[in-house]
Amino acid sequence: MTLDGIRDYRDRVPFEPFVISMVDGRQFHVPHRDFILVPPARSSWVVVALQDGRTVHVNTALISTIQLAKKSNRRRKAG
Repeated sequence: MTLDGIRDYRDRVPFEPFVISMVDGRQFHVPHRDFILVPPARSSWVVVALQDGRTVHVNTALISTIQLAKKSNRRRKAG
């Protein structure tokens, strides 16, 4: 995966959450564009912030897929 491909997901308008899947099976959910840092220059790494506040450095050469997160079918209760 190239940085441009990752930027395409990050910069969608409106933003849609996405999941980065690694070749070793790990997955990183990106719920908002603020949860991923993509360097402006050439790099083989991006930084993903996890929900618990930790960060993970992701080697782009080891990304197997990036896809939109599945939307929940739950409906909010009115009131």
